[in-house]
Amino acid sequence: MKGRGVRSLDGDSLKRVSNSADGAKTRFVLIDAVGVEKSLKTESRPLEKKPGVALKDLLQGVAMGSRDDDTVLSLANRLVRLAKQLDDKAQARIEKASGGVPVAELGKALIAALDPDAIVQTALAAAQAKGITRDEDSLLPEEIQAARAERVAAACTPFDKPELRDEIENARREREQIIDHINLDEIIFSGFSEQAEAQAKAVIQKFSDYLKQHKNEIAALDFFYQQPYQRRALTFDMIEDLHQRLSRPPLMLTTERLWSAYARVQANQVKGTDRKRQLTDLISLVRFALGLDGEDAELKPFADDVDKRFQAWIFRHNAQRTTAFTPEQTDWLRRMKDHIASSCSIARDDFDYAELADKGGLQRVWQVFGNELDGLMDEMNRELVA
Repeated sequence: MKGRGVRSLDGDSLKRVSNSADGAKTRFVLIDAVGVEKSLKTESRPLEKKPGVALKDLLQGVAMGSRDDDTVLSLANRLVRLAKQLDDKAQARIEKASGGVPVAELGKALIAALDPDAIVQTALAAAQAKGITRDEDSLLPEEIQAARAERVAAACTPFDKPELRDEIENARREREQIIDHINLDEIIFSGFSEQAEAQAKAVIQKFSDYLKQHKNEIAALDFFYQQPYQRRALTFDMIEDLHQRLSRPPLMLTTERLWSAYARVQANQVKGTDRKRQLTDLISLVRFALGLDGEDAELKPFADDVDKRFQAWIFRHNAQRTTAFTPEQTDWLRRMKDHIASSCSIARDDFDYAELADKGGLQRVWQVFGNELDGLMDEMNRELVA
């Protein structure tokens, strides 16, 4: 059982055996129900030497000159584990801050710096450069120590950058799961929490304040604040940028957290609480917070709003045309509508995506609509998202 537990698994492999997993396997908890571990047959030697020291403190310690083996190896272990948990965007932010070195490589460099054989080779090379003849047995302790210090200093140099330490700590706060396997849980209260409602109100207030304070700095917010005086395309990149700003520390305002807060405070106006949140639901959250649809409007998933606008739009078009859209045209329009619901817009390149490509892609949809296609896409982008 322990042998199976210690096996490593990448994100895809872990998800195949555990649907709830959202990253690679970085640790396991062994439940010893019958006391097998009382007769331990092996001795584990983990890299983690300072489990009680926070990652932020390890980073700061290394930057301040703490280069002992326990500190360096513990930091290396945290970085290698963290690399398995991060998505591509978080990895890219850290790599940019480090000057092009991936977070996993930062950790591996620390481990390599303490490799005894490599330290000896560095010491031999240093002695040779000075014209001193040495072999492994004749190296002086101070020469080995100097080689070690040189290698560790080089591996620790990237952490001198405050922006790199901040990016790593922010990524940890976003992704790291803390498991307390020492203190037992104890029920101290059962019932509705007034504190939870107060916290939900605080989350909503923080969200509202952020929208007001940054309305002129973020493209997605500028789009909403300029309505209805200025009509511009709202893109997925704009929403993604806003989501990243909100969901990162210190705000930590994810769509899930915001939706739950509104559901607790204004339950009668919030719909779709049992559905998985999409990134585009942030559009609905912003509109609701700004009151763009009126004080009595409901907060509902963005896809529901798109569905409602689509029905009105296609009804209006069928009424204006000499002949209604054909069944095949209507099917394509619904597929295009679904893409807009998840991606904010649709363009010619989007027909390469599987759900559209499987039906024939751009070539087929052009045959179905002809020269009307571009005009219909522009109109749908404007009418279904505004």
